[in-house]
Amino acid sequence: MAPWLSWLKRLSSKQEICVTMRYQVNVCSASVSSGSVLRCMLLLVLATQLVVIATGEVALKRKPVIYHNQFAVHIPSGEEDASSIAAKHGFRNIGQKKKKKEKKNRKEKEKRMTKKEKKEMKEKKDEKEKEKEKEKREENERQEEEEEKEEKKRRKKKENKNREKKEKRMKGKEKEEEEEEEERKRRRKRRRRRTGRKRRRA
Repeated sequence: MAPWLSWLKRLSSKQEICVTMRYQVNVCSASVSSGSVLRCMLLLVLATQLVVIATGEVALKRKPVIYHNQFAVHIPSGEEDASSIAAKHGFRNIGQKKKKKEKKNRKEKEKRMTKKEKKEMKEKKDEKEKEKEKEKREENERQEEEEEKEEKKRRKKKENKNREKKEKRMKGKEKEEEEEEEERKRRRKRRRRRTGRKRRRA
């Protein structure tokens, strides 16, 4: 039995373990005991709020909803980095081990290569780098275009709003002027009536 697995079993008798995915807590809650064996990476949130990673085969009471080979884990800012927390509790990081093995195999393969093969490999690598740079440039251009479009939309919206305000103001002024004109006409009519009466009396 792996040392970390026995540690998990000891822990499970005291408290529950949370199996979780990146940015999600309590996807499945389960205690370690006999049952279905699941090869995964666990994110354990302890009562002390310490976040621990475990990798390997874990026997769970019931299978979690997620069946990936490895869980991506999120370590909150301010905490130690994932690998150092794992190392503290005797865990081995499968991902790092795999990377080291791949790197070693690549180096051995490079040693066996001829000059021509090395040259071809270098050219392929350069092409990949160029492709990546091109994709990055295109992505940046796309983002800039989208930002410009958004900016145009915002400007247009603002202009429309200002125009509407101006039109409302103008309409208000026109209405006021019309009302004033009507008032003037009414006054003139009244004046005419009065002068007409005075003349008739005289």
